[in-house]
Amino acid sequence: NKSLLEIFIERALQINYLNKIIVTVPDTSENDIILDELRTYPIEVVRGDENDVLSRYYKAVQNFSPSDIIRITSDCPFFEPNIVDQMIQFYYQNELDYVSNNLKDDWPHGLDVEIFSTHLLELANKEATSEYDKEHVTPWIRNNKFTKKKHFECNLNINKRIRLTVDYVEDYLFLKELLKKSTKNVNNISISDINKIIKLNPDLLIINKDKNLRINL
Repeated sequence: NKSLLEIFIERALQINYLNKIIVTVPDTSENDIILDELRTYPIEVVRGDENDVLSRYYKAVQNFSPSDIIRITSDCPFFEPNIVDQMIQFYYQNELDYVSNNLKDDWPHGLDVEIFSTHLLELANKEATSEYDKEHVTPWIRNNKFTKKKHFECNLNINKRIRLTVDYVEDYLFLKELLKKSTKNVNNISISDINKIIKLNPDLLIINKDKNLRINL
């Protein structure tokens, strides 16, 4: 009885090392409905170009002046707050410009998190020219030879073929069936919990297995 966006926000609110949550919503009229979903949460909303997501992020930076940015896309509602906290610590301990857990394919798709400096985002907004770079926000940052970046390795014994992102109807149906098997609150279910459910119900993976093509940006 919750939308994917509600689940996403409620999980984001569990991240410990976080000062502010900003949702960057496209400024087209069909996305106005999203604002109704967000009104009850202690978050900020920035609206901007639907296709130039990079400019939307830059607009958020201009409005709120963060030193660093955690990027989690809302088609990944089951990202894990605990993993995000670990990545934030890793980012600062290693004095990085950029850290991600999707530079390699050792995490299930749908747990994707990126952390990078505002300075790099400003450079990307200034220098990136291709539609691809503008739509996907971070390719210019990742490909910049001066970016000090690292992959956050997965040390969990989990099935890497579990697909938790929601790009297709099949993904949505998979998550609905998965959650029917869970005894935990949707806000607290972890990837380890999900892995246990899949071990007991491997046929669940059939629902969206044909969509499990991953392209690293």
